[in-house]
Amino acid sequence: MRTSSLIASITLATTLLTGGALIAAPVLAQATNTSASATSAVELSVKQIVERVEAAGYRDIKEVEREDDRYEVKATSADGRRAELYLDPVSGEINKTKFKDAKRDD
Repeated sequence: MRTSSLIASITLATTLLTGGALIAAPVLAQATNTSASATSAVELSVKQIVERVEAAGYRDIKEVEREDDRYEVKATSADGRRAELYLDPVSGEINKTKFKDAKRDD
């Protein structure tokens, strides 16, 4: 009788552990997928960055570079000043603008 009780206990424990693993695995996989998609945002293409800069009123775009965690764009502002723009690669928002002095003809 003892042997059959031991076998029944082992079978029950194995079933519970296996069933728990089968239930927990999809939940853990879903949690992993959700966090991975939240951290990997899609960056804008160079064409989209140019469109954002033009929509902000800049023209004569000379250069678009991907530097560190941003795009750097050299363009001319609506009032004719040369500018260096720093844009967020995901939103396309202009985070910083540096205006350059006009070249001197010496």
